[in-house]
Amino acid sequence: MTTTARHQGTSPMPPVPSVGQPAPRSRQLPLAWFAAFMALSLVAWLYQQINFAGSLDNGIPIPDVINITRTFDNLSLTGGLDQDDNQFLGLSLLFGWTWLVHPSLCFLVNAALMAWATKIYTQQFIDKFQLPVWSIVGVLGNPYLALAMVGPNKEIPLLLLTLIYFKIVSERRASWPLAAALTGVAVFMFRDGYGAFLMGSTLLLLILQFRSKSYALIACIVCALVAALFGILANLVPILSRNNEGFQLLETGNLAVGALADLLGLDPFSPIGGLAMFGLRLVYNLTSLALFPIYETTGGTYWIGWAYWIAGLISLVCIPACIAVLLTSKSARSPLLLCAALAVSAWFMVSVSLFVQPRYLMPVFPYAVAVFSSSPTRIRKNCLRVALMFTVIIVVGYRMIDRAPPLAEPDSFTSPSYVLQP
Repeated sequence: MTTTARHQGTSPMPPVPSVGQPAPRSRQLPLAWFAAFMALSLVAWLYQQINFAGSLDNGIPIPDVINITRTFDNLSLTGGLDQDDNQFLGLSLLFGWTWLVHPSLCFLVNAALMAWATKIYTQQFIDKFQLPVWSIVGVLGNPYLALAMVGPNKEIPLLLLTLIYFKIVSERRASWPLAAALTGVAVFMFRDGYGAFLMGSTLLLLILQFRSKSYALIACIVCALVAALFGILANLVPILSRNNEGFQLLETGNLAVGALADLLGLDPFSPIGGLAMFGLRLVYNLTSLALFPIYETTGGTYWIGWAYWIAGLISLVCIPACIAVLLTSKSARSPLLLCAALAVSAWFMVSVSLFVQPRYLMPVFPYAVAVFSSSPTRIRKNCLRVALMFTVIIVVGYRMIDRAPPLAEPDSFTSPSYVLQP
C-alpha cells in the first residue's frame, strides 16, 4: 500500500473470512489492544474500590470524574437529574440511570462506549484505509481514558461521537448533513463549544464540497477572528461569556500563560492582545502536557500526571504531522486529509478559550494519530525527532537547574458514590 493510496482511501476492503476461518490479523490485534486497555481500567477501578485513600496518594482518581459524580449525587437527592438547572444533560442521559441501581455501573457504560469506538475505528481506518494496527493508539493508547472509566466523564462519550461524526461525513450518504448536524447537537449536550464547532464544520464542509484544505484555512481564520474580537463577542455569545472567569484567573497570573500575559502587558479583550494570547494558547495547548509533566505526588506516583504526559506526547507528535500533511498533500478531498483538517481546526477552536485546556484535544486523537500513521516516513520521523528532542531537553534541563515542577498535592476527596461501600 503506497502513501498516496492511503491518503486517497482507495484501497479495497479486505476479504471477509469465511465461516470457520480465524479472524484476520487486523481484527485480532485491535482486540488485544482493547483487552489491555480494559485490564488497565480494571486495575484503576479495583484500586479505588479497595483503597480509595491510597489511590488519592497515587493520583489515580480524576477530579473531574469525582466532581461530576458529586453533582449527580446532589441532583438525585434534591429532585432528580431532570431538573432545569442540570448543566450535564448529555451525561445525565448517558449515566443517570446508573444512580437508580448503583453509580459503579458507570464502568460498564464506559466499557460499552470504548468497545463501540474501537469497532468504528477498526472498520473505518484499519480495514477501510489499511492503516497500521498500532494507529488504534488514538483510541486506546490514552491512559487518561482508562483512569476515567470508573465514573461519569465527558472524554469517552466525546471520543465516540467524534468517530461517529467522521463515519458520517466520510461515507457521505444522502442524509449526511442532517446526521452530522444531529451528531453535533449530541456533542453540544456534553461540551457546547465543541458541539458548535462540529455543527459549523458540517455547514462549511457542505458549502466547500469537502475541500479539506479550504475548510481548515477558513475554520482557523474564523477562530483567530473570534480571539481578536473576544471583547465584543463575549458579551453576545453565552459560550464565550463564561470565559470571564478565565480572564480573572489570567489577570491575576494564577496560570502560566496568564503570568506571561501580565509580563507582556497583553489584554485578551483587545484585538492585538487577543490575537497574541491566542497564539500563546496555541503553543501551550500543544506543548504544555508533554514538556512540563508532573510525575509524583507528595504521597507517591502521580498517575494522572503520567497519563497527561502521554496524552501530551500524542498531541505534540501528531498535530504537527496533521499540519505537514495539510501543507504538502496534493489531494483535495481525501478522508484522511479531512481528518488532518478537523484535528488542526479543533486545536485552533480549543485555543480560543481563555483557559489553556489541552485535555480538550483528546476527542480528536483518533484523527491525529490516523493522519500521523498514514503520513510519509519523512514527516513521521521529523515529527517524532522534534517532539522527543524538545521533550528531553526541557524535561531534563529543568531538573538539572532545579526548576522541576513541584510535587502534586494529593486530592482530599472522600469516597465518591461509584466506590462500593463495605
